[in-house]
Amino acid sequence: MQGSPQVLTFEEMKQKYWGEWLLIDHAELDEEQKVVRGRVLAHSTDRDEIDQALPLREGKMAAVEYVGPIPDDYAVMF
Repeated sequence: MQGSPQVLTFEEMKQKYWGEWLLIDHAELDEEQKVVRGRVLAHSTDRDEIDQALPLREGKMAAVEYVGPIPDDYAVMF
């Protein structure tokens, strides 16, 4: 569940962690506040595990993202 200490682009995160929830310490956001690159603090197929990993952000701003097809039982806001 622990992530990678290296900074990755969001595209690299999608390739490496496809189908998982990510807790991302974002190093860069775009003009729409979407993650461009950052460090994956935790990853899991279970969203509850990501919620439990929130202390890993150590008080810093972080993003929770899902990279993969949206499950049928989820609602999505853009």
